Amino acid sequence: MEKIKIPLKYFLRRKIIHFLFGIISIAIILLLPEESPYVFSLIAILFIIFDLWRRGEGKWREWFYKTFGNMLKSSESKGRITGATTFWMTVAGLYFSLPQNIVIVAVLILSISDPLASIFGRLFPVKRIWHEKSLIGSTTFFLSSFVIYYFAVPAFVIPHLFATLLVTLIELFAPELLENILIGFGAAIIFIFIF
Repeated sequence: MEKIKIPLKYFLRRKIIHFLFGIISIAIILLLPEESPYVFSLIAILFIIFDLWRRGEGKWREWFYKTFGNMLKSSESKGRITGATTFWMTVAGLYFSLPQNIVIVAVLILSISDPLASIFGRLFPVKRIWHEKSLIGSTTFFLSSFVIYYFAVPAFVIPHLFATLLVTLIELFAPELLENILIGFGAAIIFIFIF
């Protein structure tokens, strides 16, 4: 059964929000280093609460679906946790378990490479290689992740290529529900072991 695609303008809004979440995350890390654990915990908890709350009845559900309904994936519309919630859960988890510089790299890959891959994959759906993932999307993810890793640790290119290949494979094969979590933690763990 084919998935119902989000209309392009709402799809692009969703990706812009994803990118903005990354900017907000990095701003919190850099501007509020002492308060970051509390801020990320609060944001993640609020997103979880709001995500659960939208499954009930009432004004919140009505407002949520009126405001964000067009941007939801079909599985999210049916009650599955949203990508926004898993994004903030991932950032909070990264912040509590890893050094700040590694968290920033992981958040950049999660908030730049992942949305860019989706956008280019959707606009140029050349050769599907795994479920909804395309060669153009995966290539975009690879190139943008390479740039992020390289700027984080400018050095010999081979380790960067290897790290980028690994994180691209994670993005390619990650199940939809776990994609943000696996990309974020995968990018961070690869960074730790390769650089």
